Amino acid sequence: MVAWNYPKSVEEAVNKLIEEMPLKDRVYIAGFEQKDLGLLHGMMGSYIRHDFGLFRGNMELIASCQKVSGIAGLTADQVPLVIMKALWEKLKKTHALRVVKKKKT
Repeated sequence: MVAWNYPKSVEEAVNKLIEEMPLKDRVYIAGFEQKDLGLLHGMMGSYIRHDFGLFRGNMELIASCQKVSGIAGLTADQVPLVIMKALWEKLKKTHALRVVKKKKT
């Protein structure tokens, strides 16, 4: 039997993506506006579906995404959008570039 190490929650999925993602990509995504999140779907959607076991029956992750999104009938095809939004929200807090003003002395 193969032991799959798929994330079981949105939080685990987001953390796994952040661990695997280069810093420049984390900063890039943190700079997105919410309306731009669709751009991520083409790049990350198939990766999430495949590597997170969505077509292999990772029902725990699908259920977590349903709970987070509030959409009871969320499908495996829609799960990446929920994860990418949660990823973006976390990166906005941790990786967004900010202007630092020099203190006058």
